[in-house]
Amino acid sequence: MMPTPMKSRLLRAGSILAVLLLCGPGQAETPLEAAQQLAAKRVEELRQAHTEAQQELNCNPPLETIVVSSADCAKYLNPDVDPAITTKHVCANCHANDGNSTLSHFPRLAGQQQAYLANQLIAFQKHTRSGQGARDYMWGIASPLTAGQIDALADHFTRQSPSSNPISDADRPRLELGRQIFENGIPGKKVLPCGFCHGPQAQGLRAFPRLASQHSAYTEKALGEYKENITRPGTPMRQITRDMSPEEMRDVALYVQSLP
Repeated sequence: MMPTPMKSRLLRAGSILAVLLLCGPGQAETPLEAAQQLAAKRVEELRQAHTEAQQELNCNPPLETIVVSSADCAKYLNPDVDPAITTKHVCANCHANDGNSTLSHFPRLAGQQQAYLANQLIAFQKHTRSGQGARDYMWGIASPLTAGQIDALADHFTRQSPSSNPISDADRPRLELGRQIFENGIPGKKVLPCGFCHGPQAQGLRAFPRLASQHSAYTEKALGEYKENITRPGTPMRQITRDMSPEEMRDVALYVQSLP
C-alpha cells in the first residue's frame, strides 16, 4: 500500500537533518532572540513529527538535529576564517560539504556556476530572494558575508564534482517528455528550449545555473515560483514559465535531474 501524504511527510520529517543556524532570520530586530525562538519552534515541530511517525507507522526513523549556536555561527562566518572551514561548519549542514545534498529541499551546489552562486548569495543579502527557506535560513547566513567571502564560497562549490542523482523507476516514463521540452521547448506556449541558456547538457553558463543532477522537487518548486513571480522577481523565467502546466514542469525537472 502506498503511504498517505501525511505518512510520507512524517517519514521525511523523521529522517530529515534539521539544521537550525542561530544567526537570526535576517529580518528580526533582535536577531539572537528571534533565532532562539525560531530554533525552539523548529525543534518542537521535528520532535512532534518524529513522535507521530513512531506511533502511526510503528517505526523509529532517526532523529538527527544539529544546532549551531549563534556564537559558533559568528565564528564560522567571520571573514578571517578560511572559507573551507565556513563551508564545513555552516554550508555543509544543508548542502553537504561537497555540494551534493541528499535532501531534496536543499539544492545541490556541486559544479554550480560560480557567477550564479555569487549572485544568489547577494540576492539573499538584499532580500530580493524571499522564499521561505531564504527568509528562515539564507537571509541570516548571507547577511554578514563580505564580497570576498561570497566569491570564495561560490568558488568552493563550483570546484566540487557533481554526483549522479538517479530518479525512481516510476518516474522514468516521464523522461522523454522532459527531454523534448528541454531540447525543443514548447513552441505553442512560446517556451524556449532550456539548453539555450543552461547549456546542451544543463551544465549552466555563467549567470545561468547548472540544472543537471539537481533534485527534481527543488527545480519543480523553483519553476512554480518563477511562474507566480512571488519570490524570484525580475528574471526571464517569469515569461518562460507563464503558460507551463505543473505536469510540464515536473517532466523537465525530472529530465534534468537524470543528467550527469
